[in-house]
Amino acid sequence: MRRDSRSQYDELTDASQQSSKARLLARVLLEDSRCGAEWVVIKCGPHGAAIFTKDGFEAGAGSPFVPVRDTVGCGDSAAAAIVLGYLNIERARRRDMKDTVLDYVSNSTLLDMLEETLTLATTIGAATAMGDRLEEMLPQLKLCEHYYLEMTKVGSTDSG
Repeated sequence: MRRDSRSQYDELTDASQQSSKARLLARVLLEDSRCGAEWVVIKCGPHGAAIFTKDGFEAGAGSPFVPVRDTVGCGDSAAAAIVLGYLNIERARRRDMKDTVLDYVSNSTLLDMLEETLTLATTIGAATAMGDRLEEMLPQLKLCEHYYLEMTKVGSTDSG
């Protein structure tokens, strides 16, 4: 079924306006001296997520389309993946600091790590929505692992 270009334009404009609103909200929070956050993450359920950092970086990730059984815990699962990503980035910064006496991780590496963090978060959230018991989730987790690996290898330069 083909949609007319006007409805596609309206959809794109609406998405663009939503993205601008999310960016504005994140910047207001991050620039407020009373807010100690280094990251603002906006999770949009099955539509993915966006992350904004105090340093001015932004990244986004889609979410795999999965059959939903129960959404309880999806946000908690995604939040755990985001905390893991934050800790991995901080560990990389500390490692670089020891090696070079600088608090520096390249912009490209940081963006890759932010995207990987969001991809993992949305994939884990999707896996959680697929079942309510761990034994029942194992096949879905394998499927989500496949989605995650496919999504993260797009920009990979690893040959092995």
